[in-house]
Amino acid sequence: MNLVSKTPKTEPILAQATAKGLSAIAVLRISGSDLAGTLLPRLGWALEPRRASLRTLRAGNGEAIDQVLAVFFPAPHSFTGEDLLELHTHGSPAMIAWALETMLDYGKAESMRLAKPGEFSERAFLNGRIDLAQAEAIADLIAASTRLQAKAALASLQGDFSKQVHRYLDAVQHMRLLVEAALDFPEEPVESLSDWGLENALTEAIAAMQGQLPAWQRGAQLQQGLSLALIGPPNAGKSSLLNAFAGEELALVDAEPGTTRDRISQRFQWAGQAIEMTDTAGIRDAAQAGRIELRGMQRSWESALRAQAVLLVISLEDIAPTDDRGDLLQRAQHHAKTWWQANRPSDDDPSMAVPTLVVLNKIDLLGADPAADDLLSDAISGGATQISAASWPVVAVSAKEARGLETLMDAVLNKLAFQGESTEPLWARLRHVQALERALGHLKLAQAHWTTSQGQADLMAEELRLAQQALAEMIGVWSDEDLLGAIFGRFCIGK
Repeated sequence: MNLVSKTPKTEPILAQATAKGLSAIAVLRISGSDLAGTLLPRLGWALEPRRASLRTLRAGNGEAIDQVLAVFFPAPHSFTGEDLLELHTHGSPAMIAWALETMLDYGKAESMRLAKPGEFSERAFLNGRIDLAQAEAIADLIAASTRLQAKAALASLQGDFSKQVHRYLDAVQHMRLLVEAALDFPEEPVESLSDWGLENALTEAIAAMQGQLPAWQRGAQLQQGLSLALIGPPNAGKSSLLNAFAGEELALVDAEPGTTRDRISQRFQWAGQAIEMTDTAGIRDAAQAGRIELRGMQRSWESALRAQAVLLVISLEDIAPTDDRGDLLQRAQHHAKTWWQANRPSDDDPSMAVPTLVVLNKIDLLGADPAADDLLSDAISGGATQISAASWPVVAVSAKEARGLETLMDAVLNKLAFQGESTEPLWARLRHVQALERALGHLKLAQAHWTTSQGQADLMAEELRLAQQALAEMIGVWSDEDLLGAIFGRFCIGK
């Protein structure tokens, strides 16, 4: 099928596809409706499709500009679905600017212009070369900061995510056909829909989407990165913990309370996941704090509200000593609960009901005493001691000696039900999660109409239509111009 013939003729666009700045090689990309019949003859080039050829790029007056490697991809078998020409020039900024100016001059008759952000990918989408989810995956593959993000985005670019959405779309389309048939043939009793398999199809589709939703949520979490906030009283070791993960002294550490007055954030990778950890000002009695420290404490809770995980850091110094390891962790848990209830900003905010984890810091203070070795033998040999619970789990660490960091981060990821690098990642964006949730809601309403409204086909038909629309938005089968503009406007120039 000739995809280009289904789209209107468009003016050629030109962009530098490689990063700006000094480099050995730069890639210029031109896409248009008939470059083979217009641009290539003006350049004086005869290029064999999809084969790199060494050519001399000359200005309009015949002056040699550069020796370039030229690759021509004829429509429709190109990234954009149009004729596509790539020029590999030398990477001098002056050379690139001269080459761009020259190419614009050669394409003046066809109104060649510089491309807008994401315009090459947008043309690939509009010409049917990729769907909307694949287009978004391109942007995420370019922006990937971890190997896990790159693997997930590449799998989606290859169509894995879209195939899943198409399966759901096919299921909803089948159900719509059954319901529309019942509407078109009113002499058939609506109960016939059950014999036709509608009830089972609804149940199976809802179960499949509900089962997949957590994986999509984790995929969106992977794409966005995890944000962790360190909250707790002064001198608990929050800044030391941030420094231990960062591997450098980002935050000043001192015995004087209130050293940290504002938020300090650091990004790093853990098990392929991008992490942003934020150290916050210590929370204490407002009567003891100055004006600046009070503002810092307010920002601490603001960071906690925005973070996906809140780590309440407390110090071993504040726990009554005991020779029993389990009892010590129970005391730490009780101390954490008491402190949290006394200091959290509002009882009305459910997101601040409990922290994600309690971090018992400064276990190095137990020293090398044999009783201490027995007390925290797991921390000595394996890195940390952990108590598991449905809520208020405690992890013991030493930020000063960088002990227990691995167990702490693993506990965070497990608490958030995050897939580690040992499993194949799934790519998704927040808008996909929201669209799947909407589709699920409409299918459940359709099911409710079947159950409680004696199978009113017209009501079911509307809910199924809305479910199909929500799913179709993900891959661009149905979309509006505002959505497309928002998506492609975030792309880099030349993609």
